Amino acid sequence: MITVKKNVKWILWANLVLCIASIILPNSFLVYNSFYLYGLQGIILITYALRQINRFYQVFTPSFFVLIYYVVNLVFGSYLLPRDFGFQKWYNDDIFNIKYYNVIVLYFLLCNIGLFLIAIKTIQKLEFKNLLNNNTDGNKQFIYTKMLVFLLLLYTVSYFEVYSSFSFQLIIIIIICLDINAFRNYVRYVIYLTILMIAVKFNFENKREVVVILFTILFIESGYSKWEFNLKFKKILAYIFGVIVFFSLILTASVMRGYGGFDKSNLYDSFKLVPEYIGQDLFIDGLTENLEFNYNYGSAVTSMNLILSGKIDYQFGGTIIKVLFLPLPREVAPFKPESMMQIYTKKYQPRFWNEGGSLPVNISCDMFLNFHFFGLFVFVVLWYIMDRLFINIFLYTKQNTRLYSSIFLIINILPLARGSGIEQYLLYYFCILPFLLFYALLRIVVKEYNWKIVK
Repeated sequence: MITVKKNVKWILWANLVLCIASIILPNSFLVYNSFYLYGLQGIILITYALRQINRFYQVFTPSFFVLIYYVVNLVFGSYLLPRDFGFQKWYNDDIFNIKYYNVIVLYFLLCNIGLFLIAIKTIQKLEFKNLLNNNTDGNKQFIYTKMLVFLLLLYTVSYFEVYSSFSFQLIIIIIICLDINAFRNYVRYVIYLTILMIAVKFNFENKREVVVILFTILFIESGYSKWEFNLKFKKILAYIFGVIVFFSLILTASVMRGYGGFDKSNLYDSFKLVPEYIGQDLFIDGLTENLEFNYNYGSAVTSMNLILSGKIDYQFGGTIIKVLFLPLPREVAPFKPESMMQIYTKKYQPRFWNEGGSLPVNISCDMFLNFHFFGLFVFVVLWYIMDRLFINIFLYTKQNTRLYSSIFLIINILPLARGSGIEQYLLYYFCILPFLLFYALLRIVVKEYNWKIVK
């Protein structure tokens, strides 16, 4: 049950004013200027939440993390897309023909309020808790050997692009990061840098994967290093440095993908070309495309317009229960529900769908296309469950399959929030579950052998 403190009530009143504004303001105004409402709401909600945080890892609280993600996409998407930024022009005309911005903006504002209320409760429960520390398998020599083996395994999985290779990359990185927590700082940082270099080298075609790997490192390191979160000068410099690293990785991957018109180059050369890329006239268009503001915002508002105009039927939970049919191919179960990506892309861009493409519909819109405004309740329950899973991470006292699984599911929520669908989100986990079970069995055998050596 979510209770509201007195000092949060003024925030809810301020958001009530924003919700009323979204109802009474003309549709024509909201087409161009809804970013004002999203921006004001973001400043109010995120600023208050940040003041409640005392440890850096709390930033990765699923509800709060997704709140930041949605606010950023709504603010920049609603500003850039109507002003014709970005290379992809699919949405540019359609967004001006939407007649339901009052409903759409109101729904997004309410979703953000729901995320905020869950996040505040979770952040308070996590106060001064830490991720397990100095809990490794065996002596340092054994851990060094194991770490080198896993780095080689990470490189091999990345190089050969096995099925669902990113899922295997991610779980290997989680195991590595948890195992090296007893090492000196400079050793850990060299390993982190090695992981990031491998990620940019092999994952540059999918920037989200590089970002998730960076977040994995930051979350685990901050969890057992007890990084404090405050706004003192040294901390602010550290945050700025982190943001610079974040965007440097994104822009380096973009140059490697061909943005900026440079010749295909290696990792080092691409990094050196980043300042030149930033100075180009089309940089803002490229950044809009890079961070997918056009896709995320465009798909969100046009999908809701299709349902409100009656061109797509309400699914009444069909895209949620689709996860139950994961093992069954459609040939065997023709009644198998479709994902929201399938439904939306077929209707909005049938040619793109026939070519094998798909357009993500973020999870908040997915819930609306299932249950209209009642989808808000399902949306809030989903993120409440994710926050409970996040809290459990800090209750484990030793490394085990449950800890690895929980971190994997939490750190990989970006695709879920973006619109991969619940079934795809769980499929990523099911792919690596046999590996985790095999690793658990192997750890039992090796730990016993290693204990005898140490003894």
